[in-house]
Amino acid sequence: MIDQLVNLLKTYDSPQSLVRNISWRFPVTISDINTVFVVGCPRSGTTLLQRILSTHSQLFSIQGETGFFSYQNIFSPRRKHFGLPNKKLKQLFNNSVDIVDFFARGVTLLSQENGGKRFVEKTPQHILHLPFIFKHFPNSSVIHILRDGRDCYCSSKSHPNVPQNKNIKVFAKYWRKCVRVPLNYQDNKKLLTVKYEELVSKPWLEIPRVMNFISLEAEEVQFDPTFIGNDNRANSNVFRRLREPVNPGSVNRWTSELTGFEIEQFEKIAAEELMFYGYALKGTSRE
Repeated sequence: MIDQLVNLLKTYDSPQSLVRNISWRFPVTISDINTVFVVGCPRSGTTLLQRILSTHSQLFSIQGETGFFSYQNIFSPRRKHFGLPNKKLKQLFNNSVDIVDFFARGVTLLSQENGGKRFVEKTPQHILHLPFIFKHFPNSSVIHILRDGRDCYCSSKSHPNVPQNKNIKVFAKYWRKCVRVPLNYQDNKKLLTVKYEELVSKPWLEIPRVMNFISLEAEEVQFDPTFIGNDNRANSNVFRRLREPVNPGSVNRWTSELTGFEIEQFEKIAAEELMFYGYALKGTSRE
């Protein structure tokens, strides 16, 4: 907690809100909203899953991530929460008592503006805040998308917003940290783990399974790659796969993109977790 608060202080450009910002991190609110949280280690396929879900007629989402429960300055003017205009954000801040209340009010407002649909919130690093989410949003569901950490690292290397991507050992430790958290909630009926490899290889099986988890039936449009690809983020190189049909083309890319030494470094750190989740060690590699 001390390290997290120190990191929080580093983000400040509005010191006058320091006390309020810290107090909001210890909320009293328990919200009854029914949100779908999509979480996972960066580059695990969270954006793809978000898009598949948000095409459903009863669900909606916003492009980008809220990062609400990460330790950042919630009151920073640079953070355009929910994409709302400043006037509405000011009203939300004034009417809210803590970060949970603020989030719930924002989601309710967006839901009203979207015909009462259920909100899909996608912030990968919220996987580290599962205890918080389960405690303060007991009616919500969490979908953890899991991907081979070595493939996550390959994908992260070209992404400017993944700070752990500069060093494979640092990334391996972060991936291990992320995938360990859901293990504490294996019996929680509000958590579903979906393997990226299964989702892109067998969408006709995995999408209905995901939808059943949130008590909805899959719709044909969710399997339509052209609709799924209709996302402004698809114009960015790091999200270019949103322009393509759902396919397993990026599965096991680590076997050709990582050197034997890099594979050894990653597996030395995260072999236990890789094996637990069914990922084979030491595949074909190039030196």
